[in-house]
Amino acid sequence: MGDVSGDDAVVGQRAPAASDALRDATSEASVAEGVRAEPVAACAPDDARCPCGFVRSVARELAYNAGRARGALIFDLAVLAFCFVGFCGNEYALKPFAAAVFPDSPVAYLVQCHLNDFLGGAAFLAYTNMLLDLVRPDMRIRRLTTSVVYLFLCGIFWEYAAPLFVKASTADPLDLLAYMTGAAAYWLAGSPWTRRSY
Repeated sequence: MGDVSGDDAVVGQRAPAASDALRDATSEASVAEGVRAEPVAACAPDDARCPCGFVRSVARELAYNAGRARGALIFDLAVLAFCFVGFCGNEYALKPFAAAVFPDSPVAYLVQCHLNDFLGGAAFLAYTNMLLDLVRPDMRIRRLTTSVVYLFLCGIFWEYAAPLFVKASTADPLDLLAYMTGAAAYWLAGSPWTRRSY
């Protein structure tokens, strides 16, 4: 069992040589195709230049910012949930009810045409602030004027630029007013929760 024949020894010597030749051929083909041929060294777990290290550092920063803005994040998530439930309730219950009970009334018109825009204004501001809280909590939109102007500018795009690209949409200045009213309602509801300065 300990003796190796001459043929076996030659085969044993040829196997590494064939493996090296295959590796060289693969490297040459990779270089010809423009693919990086050098092996990538494993990086340290905490190295920010390493993809894993970068993801960890981003996750740590997000967790830290979420801890700083905990009350505001809870408020924003609650607003988003409320707006979602309100939108579904308006679409499937309130609109049919208003059309049946108050046909051709201002109440039915507001419910059918502008209530979702009101909810959308509040939800969009909550979503924006939630993202800001996770990345830069000190940049959160806190002032009433900033909130209303921000939704006014977004509404200008939605109502007047979007119809250029989306044929089904139409411009309505009252929708713009509904967005800004939703932003004001968001600010009024959130001011006790979001007064903390970072």
